[in-house]
Amino acid sequence: MKLERPRNSSRASTSPHPARVIVLAAGMILLGNGCIHKPREASALKPFAIDHQARTNSDVDVSFLLEAPAGKDGFIRVQDGHLVKPDGKRFRIWGVNLTGWTGGSTLLPPKEEAPLWAAEMARFGINCARFHFLDTPAHDGSVTNENGRRIPAGLIAPGDTSLELDPEALDRLDFFIAELKKRGIYANLNLNVGRRYRKGDGVPDHEFIQRAATKGMTYVGERLLELQRDYARKLLTHHNPYTGSEYRNEPAVACVEIVNENSLVEFWCRNWLEGKLTADHPTPQLDFSPYYEKILTGDLWIRSRHRTLNVTLDGEVIQLEPPLHCRVHPKALRVRVPKER
Repeated sequence: MKLERPRNSSRASTSPHPARVIVLAAGMILLGNGCIHKPREASALKPFAIDHQARTNSDVDVSFLLEAPAGKDGFIRVQDGHLVKPDGKRFRIWGVNLTGWTGGSTLLPPKEEAPLWAAEMARFGINCARFHFLDTPAHDGSVTNENGRRIPAGLIAPGDTSLELDPEALDRLDFFIAELKKRGIYANLNLNVGRRYRKGDGVPDHEFIQRAATKGMTYVGERLLELQRDYARKLLTHHNPYTGSEYRNEPAVACVEIVNENSLVEFWCRNWLEGKLTADHPTPQLDFSPYYEKILTGDLWIRSRHRTLNVTLDGEVIQLEPPLHCRVHPKALRVRVPKER
């Protein structure tokens, strides 16, 4: 693909392809340094801080490649297993992850900085931003987890429950997404990621299942499922005053992730379905508490979740109907079928 200099660039150059020359030169420098053997201590990575406030326009600004505003022709959709634009052309994502885990960073920038963030991302050709950990508490950067690590500041308002969204944090999100949209950058909204439940939420074992990030348990705990639906409804039906639409109707939202890194198969492989997570356990662990383990491995969860269950026996698929009278065994990950079947 031929790269052309942005039309609004006032920088003069005698090279026919200044962007290519600069990128090639940078690549040669990096390659050359990589060929030099250095002592371990001398080759350690050093912080490389960029003063974005002091930056100037350059020939490597590729924001002109973005189609602004994002979603101007309609919604991104799925066709033949791929993301496509409204005209059916493939939509390829060059995106970044916004979390706020690193010291000095933030998930939702202050409104006065949002235009700068959006402009910088566009300058690098980024066309999608993944908003991760939005379901964490809104705070000033002082909240930490059980390991003393700072938790990203999200949308959940302070209080005895985690049921409300913080107006100021939500305003930051709204404004930032509007600034991204102006520059042709889509949003990826994450729903269930790292929510920390509180006493007033009515969640069994809420005081210590945070150590497992409630992963896995969110599939079987009725109250957890109820709260996930409530959070999704509140966020996706929220009206963004800067874009003029609810998030569920916003074409600049490329996709919504319902749940992040949450697999019962992974938990089974790692022996995290044993029900050993308790309040007095000495170390943080990813496991089910006895309460949720009993729901998972007992008859109740299967009966309430499935009207029928298909099971393969010796190559033949048979259909079981309630009452099933069978159990799911975490260590074997199988359904035991009664002999009379």
